[in-house]
Amino acid sequence: MRADEFTIEMAGEIHGGVRKALMDKGYKYLGSGIDKQAYLEPSTGQALIIFGYRKGVDDFSPDQRMFINWIDYCKKHQNNPSLPKFSGFESFQFRGKNYIQARMEPLQELPKNIGSLVGQIDQVTKQIGKGNFKAAYKRIKSNAEFGIWDEGLNEYFEDIEEVINLLGGPERAENLLRTVYEVAKFAKKNKFTVDLHGGNYMQRPDGTIVVNDPFVLWLRS
Repeated sequence: MRADEFTIEMAGEIHGGVRKALMDKGYKYLGSGIDKQAYLEPSTGQALIIFGYRKGVDDFSPDQRMFINWIDYCKKHQNNPSLPKFSGFESFQFRGKNYIQARMEPLQELPKNIGSLVGQIDQVTKQIGKGNFKAAYKRIKSNAEFGIWDEGLNEYFEDIEEVINLLGGPERAENLLRTVYEVAKFAKKNKFTVDLHGGNYMQRPDGTIVVNDPFVLWLRS
């Protein structure tokens, strides 16, 4: 079966012909999530994000509109180092379906030990909202260690100072926690579900941790 003869099955779908057309132009496939794919754009060095269509929806889907809202939110807060930098957004059609594409700074995956920490941040928004960061770091440490040991990785964090340092130091760590708190409020306002496991954070080459893909939208039939 040729690449342009099938549809990749995700929550949002992307026809295989989209991937073929991009790779024929020199784009490098980076990976995919449940509703999007990422490519390295040869002319700009940026990551090109393709957001798929929702089957049975003729217009832009609620999922796609959620992604647009996220891009707008990041642009509005573009001076926040804990949010990704988007440089372009547009829609296009392929085989009669609506797609969204956006250019974003290229980011890197987190090491597993840091991923285990950031995956706990959305569980401590109550402490963050009260400004009790010491309590937040303690719970992050405890929850992360429990999860890591459960996976058999035998990881242990010495103290909350080590946690803070792994999150980028006092200033970066506190900003990251505040960012997750604000993103969670934005999600609640727009009726999105926060989905911030460790894989939904990434980092810049300088180690700055970035909230990358924070929401899902559960659609009821």
